[in-house]
Amino acid sequence: MIIRSSSKSADTFQTYLSASPEYRIVSMKFLQDMVTALACPDCGCNDIMVSEDTMFGLANKLEVICRICDKMFSDFSSPTCQTSQVYDINQRFVLACKANGLGYEQAKKFITHMEIPPPALAASCEKALNDHLAAVRAIVRKQYIQEGYADQNDEKVDIAVSFDGTWQKRGHTSHNGIGIAIDLLTAYVVDFEVLCNICVHCERFERAEDNMPLDKLKQSILNHK
Repeated sequence: MIIRSSSKSADTFQTYLSASPEYRIVSMKFLQDMVTALACPDCGCNDIMVSEDTMFGLANKLEVICRICDKMFSDFSSPTCQTSQVYDINQRFVLACKANGLGYEQAKKFITHMEIPPPALAASCEKALNDHLAAVRAIVRKQYIQEGYADQNDEKVDIAVSFDGTWQKRGHTSHNGIGIAIDLLTAYVVDFEVLCNICVHCERFERAEDNMPLDKLKQSILNHK
C-alpha cells in the first residue's frame, strides 16, 4: 500500500486524544437555575438568563444576559482543536461513535433520546472521520521515516499492510461488510471500505422497468450511477 504526503500533521491525531477539557451532560434548566442565583457584575441584579445562540454540531454558543442592564457574556460550550477550527466535542463524538460501532443514524438516535439537539449533518461527520484517517496516515508516514524505511522528501511511502474483513451479522446472511487495511509497523488502520451486495435503487428499477418509459428508465439509471 502507498501513503502520499499530506498537509495533515502527524500531531493532529494526538491533539484529539491528548489533554483537553472534561465534559459533563448538564440540564439547561439546571444551568438556568444556577445562573439565576448569581448577580450581574455591572448592575448587581439577580435577573440573569441563559440562552443558546449558534450551534455547530454538539458545540453551542451560550449567552448569559442580564435582563436589567442588557450586559451579555457569551462563549462556546467546547473549545476548538489546537490544529483546526473544528470543535473538540464534535471530533470526540465521532471518535466515540466509531469506537463503539455506531454509524450516523445510530448516533443521531442516541442524541435524540438524550434530548440533546441533533448532531452535525452526515457530511460533516464523514469529513471528521476522514480527517481522523488522514491524521493516522500522517502518523504512519512519520513512523516509517523515523525507522529509515522512507525518506522525508518522498511523496509516496510504501507500507506493509495486512487485510481483514467482517460482516455485519454472522451466518453468511448479512448484506453489509467492511474491509480493513492495517499497517504492520504501527498496527493502525490506514484504510477501510464499507460495501453492500444489494442495491435498493437497482431493485426498484427492476420492478418498475416494465411500466416505466424507456427514456425515463435510462435517465434514472444514469442518475443512479
